[in-house]
Amino acid sequence: MKRVTGNVSDESGPMVGVTVLQQGSSSNGTVTDLDGNLTLEVPANSVLQVSYLGYVTQHIQVGNRTSFFIILQEDTELLDEVVVVGYGTQKKSDIAGAMVNVNDAVLREAPVPNLAAALQGLAAGVDVQMAGGNTHPGAVAQIRIRGKRSITATNDALIVVDGIPFSGSLNEINNDDIASVSVLKDASTTAIYGSRGANGVILITTKRGNKGKVNVTYSGYYVVVTAIKQYDLMNAEQFLQLRKWSQYNAAPDDFTGLDDPKLMTVGYVFRDAQEETNYYNGVDTNWQDLMFRNGMTTNHQVGISGGSERTTYNGSIGYYKGEKHLPGTLF
Repeated sequence: MKRVTGNVSDESGPMVGVTVLQQGSSSNGTVTDLDGNLTLEVPANSVLQVSYLGYVTQHIQVGNRTSFFIILQEDTELLDEVVVVGYGTQKKSDIAGAMVNVNDAVLREAPVPNLAAALQGLAAGVDVQMAGGNTHPGAVAQIRIRGKRSITATNDALIVVDGIPFSGSLNEINNDDIASVSVLKDASTTAIYGSRGANGVILITTKRGNKGKVNVTYSGYYVVVTAIKQYDLMNAEQFLQLRKWSQYNAAPDDFTGLDDPKLMTVGYVFRDAQEETNYYNGVDTNWQDLMFRNGMTTNHQVGISGGSERTTYNGSIGYYKGEKHLPGTLF
C-alpha cells in the first residue's frame, strides 16, 4: 500500500465532494475536501476512479506516482438527462409526468429579446404568442401550456425562479442568467404547487457563482434584420390590364373590345388625371422598396461571478436594442 495525495478541479476551480475510489473496490475510497484535496492509501498497481455528477469519469493509473492534479470535464450528455422538477432534480428516465427541459445552450442559439421568444417551438405542448406584429422587449408574450383551462380566470402559467414563485413577467429575466428551463405540464409534476400550478409551471434555474477566483464574462452580437423576400405584386402595366379586364367584364356591351380607347380614359382604367399622367410618364413605383429597410439588433451582456467557502455570487448587466425591417418598429 502507498499513500497518494491529489487535487481535483474543473474550469472554475477546486471541486468539493468528488468521489475518488480504488477501481474494483467498494470501500476503499474518499471524497475531496473544501479545497478539492484528497488523501488515499492504495496498492501501487491500482487504478483510481474519479467521478462527480455531471462530469466525465476519469480512470488514473497510480504506478509510481504519489500525487495527482486532476481536471474534470463536464459531461454534456449526462447533464441533459438531469432536469429540475418541483421536488429537486431527477433523472429524465425516472419522471413519469409530462415535462420539457431546455438548457442554456439551446436558449442561446437564437438572438431573441426574451425567454418567451426563445421557448417558441422548443417545448411541445407550450404555445407562445407574441403580442401583435410590432413586438418589442416590453411586450408581454402570452404562454399557454396545453391550451386554456378557464373561461373567466387567468390561464397564465406559474413562474418559479430558483424555487421562489415569481410575480413578474419573463421579460424581466435576463436570458444570459438562465442555466435551464423546465416546463411542467400535468397534474403529477405540478402537484407540489397546488392550485397555483393548474395552468402549468415554468421552472427557471439561474446560473450560480463558483468558489474560487472572480470570473468576468462578456457576450454580445450584432444582427442585421432584413426581409427574406418581397411580396409578388403586380407592376403598373399588369395592374392596368387588371382594371381593363374588370371594366370590360362588368359591361362588355359598352366596349368594342379590350382595345377600345374608351377603356383607357379617366373614370375607367384611370381613377384621376394624375394617375393617367403618371402612367404615360413611365412612373412604376415599387412601394415595398420604399417601406423595407435593413433593421439592426444588438445585445451586450457583462457578468461577474465568484465566491468563497461561505458564499457565492453571480451578477450581470445587459443592454438590448432591436429594430425591425420596417421603420419605426421595435422588437
